[in-house]
Formats: sequence, structure tokens, C-alpha cells
Amino acid sequence: RVKESVAWAREHCWSAPGGYGTNPHPAEVSGTHLLAETALGYLADERDATRPFFLWLSFPDPHTPYQAPEPYASLYDPADVPLPPADDLATKPERQRVAHAMDAVDRTPPEHLQAMRAIHYGMTNAIDDAVARVLASLAELGLADDTLIIFTADHGDSMGTHGLAQKQNAFYDSITRVPLMLAGPGVGPQRSAELTSLIDLMPTLLELAGLDAPAGVEGRSLAPLLRGQPHTPAECIVIESGSPGEPPTLAEI
Repeated sequence: RVKESVAWAREHCWSAPGGYGTNPHPAEVSGTHLLAETALGYLADERDATRPFFLWLSFPDPHTPYQAPEPYASLYDPADVPLPPADDLATKPERQRVAHAMDAVDRTPPEHLQAMRAIHYGMTNAIDDAVARVLASLAELGLADDTLIIFTADHGDSMGTHGLAQKQNAFYDSITRVPLMLAGPGVGPQRSAELTSLIDLMPTLLELAGLDAPAGVEGRSLAPLLRGQPHTPAECIVIESGSPGEPPTLAEI
């Protein structure tokens, strides 16, 4: 049934730009659920209880193809989902105008975009529930007070913002500003507006584990910030993106 669920998603929600839908197969055979099950199995049965462990749990969703099983597909009424503010593409780089056309945002009715965003929200809720199950397992196994937990993402999703859908070679907050939450021993409750980057995670983890970062590491440890100790904020964050070859033009699509 897992293969059937994946095949349905590819056939109904992958082939067309802006495709979305309600997967008719049960949530128990979705990728998000099965990945959480694998993590739970590792924690309960495969982890060496005599040694520290590292678990990387990576959910592909929310991602194209935009589809979710019930009950997540119906959690949000599309009519209640806000549309992103309109943006004038006349002054934007041609690459963005090309992406706008390729994503078919220029031909997407508002109600279609709302429905797609509602599915996206539902996919996110499925991840929330999966993470909650993993956190509950850590507590049941007596590991919650001795485990550092990091929740983050590799990129965002436009979902209609700035005339774009999906992920694009653009540097808007909707793409580059990702969640970063840490919890665990020695990490007090606080919220920081400091500039950070995902390359900061490796030196942060090493310092919290009492290890030195290798020479030449570009990231900056956030351990002092997490501990409430003196910390020099980053002055800037460098972001780059690109694809090989010449970018397509509007005349070519």
C-alpha cells in the first residue's frame, strides 16, 4: 500500500504545476508516518543503550507533490487560508518571471492556490504529529532530559509568495528563513533574533558535546548563546544559489 500511495501522488499531484490533492490511502502508509515509525524503532530496539546516540530524522514533506491523507487533508478550509500579498513582477529579474510562468502561478485561480496552501498546512501538521510521537518516545525511554533536540529545515517554500510556487533560486524570506529550534540540557527557554545559518549547527553540536571543531570550519558555535553566555552576534549571513548553464528566458518557454 505504500507503493500505491506513492504512485497515486505521482500520478495526480506531480505532473502538473500547482498540483495538489487528498491521498486516498491511510496516513499509516505515508512517508511522514513511516519515517517516524523507523525512528521509534531505532530508539526502542536498535540503539545501543550504553553509548550516546545521534539520530537524524529527515522528513521530505511539506514538499511537492502537494498531497496529504486524511485527516490532514481536511484540517484547513481553503476558504479560510489567506492568500499571499500580490507582488509586481515587472521590476523583478527575468529568472523570477520565468519561474512564475513555469509554476503556472500566472494561470492559477486564487481558490486553487488557497486549496494548495491548505494541503501544505495539512502536510505540516502531519510532521508536527510525527515529531510529537518521537518526543513522547524519548520521554518514555527516560532520554528526554539528556538529549539535545534540533528542529530545522533545509529551505522554505514560496506557496504563491512573490508570484512563485515551490522552491526557487530566490532569496526571499519564504525560501531562506527556516525554523531553528533547540531544546535539551543546558538550553534555557529563550528566543533570539540573532542571525544564524545552518553551517553553525556542526560547531554548536561539537561544543555542546565537549569536542573541538576542526580547523577551517566556517560556521560559528551558538553554544554560548544557548547558555546565556557572552556571544558576538554575526554581522551578516551569506547566501548563494544557482544552476549550471544559461538561465531560460521567457521567450523560450
